[in-house]
Amino acid sequence: MFGAFQPETFDVLPNRQVAITLVLAFFAATAQFAVPGCSISYEYDLEITVRQTSDGREVQAMEVRLEADHIQKWPELSLTDEAGRLSTTFSVSALAFSPEGTLPKWRLVLSKEGFHDEVVDVSPRRAPASGKEVRQLIVTAYVWPKKAQ
Repeated sequence: MFGAFQPETFDVLPNRQVAITLVLAFFAATAQFAVPGCSISYEYDLEITVRQTSDGREVQAMEVRLEADHIQKWPELSLTDEAGRLSTTFSVSALAFSPEGTLPKWRLVLSKEGFHDEVVDVSPRRAPASGKEVRQLIVTAYVWPKKAQ
């Protein structure tokens, strides 16, 4: 009645058909990460000069932030130099450009103590034709100093 314990064995892959089914299921589950366009990105060169509205002088140490969806590369801290300029490269995933032709909305937000924040629309006017195309954004922005209280 209580003889030797006989463990039940299971064949994990009982036949070749199950093995093929599991491999195909794995590829189907990971295929969404290999959809064309998902790994493509477009690089943009941004050159911005920030000046004061009152006298046209350059504004040093103005923080520049890019607000956009699907950014893949943007410097952690972006400040204008002593000449009020910032040159940087950023990349955006191809997912930012919809197949229906809707273009993304991009904004540069400029901020610094003593100045009113300024928002500059730098949205693309057309989708990139290829990943090899040179795309430059050249911007001159004017900011308003806050009045001393």
